[in-house]
Amino acid sequence: MKRLLLFISVCVITLTTYIVVNTFNTSTSSEITSVNMSLYRDDSNKPQPELVNVLYSSEELKKIENWLDSGDPAGMPLVHQIQQIWTLQLAYESEGKVIETDYYMVVNDMNGNIYLKRFDMTSAYSLDKYDHSIDSFILKWLGPKGWSKVSLFPV
Repeated sequence: MKRLLLFISVCVITLTTYIVVNTFNTSTSSEITSVNMSLYRDDSNKPQPELVNVLYSSEELKKIENWLDSGDPAGMPLVHQIQQIWTLQLAYESEGKVIETDYYMVVNDMNGNIYLKRFDMTSAYSLDKYDHSIDSFILKWLGPKGWSKVSLFPV
């Protein structure tokens, strides 16, 4: 009986180790394969944010990856200075399949500053219609922590 329990324990540990190692290896071998750029527009009747560009070029994707890592910690943008709000949807692929999606909110203010924050996309960010009075709600949903100030968009 003790040998059986020992054998089962070794099998469980081995299987758990295998799963953890393979999960880690899958995510580290993934790379950004596309970026969907969407903009909250107040001059459109389409649902918001509205898809305005899709990037696939490996050169553009590398620039965006470097840009996302280049930010300096910053406070939340000021609501009354917001000029534009963008979302970036990054798709990561491994072995021909999308295995992960990351979302970033990008805020341009009237002073030329650009703020960036990674966030979890939920239905709260999908709107039937957008106008700037909603900016305060969007910032509230995103929260004050985790913002970065970045340079001009690289592409």
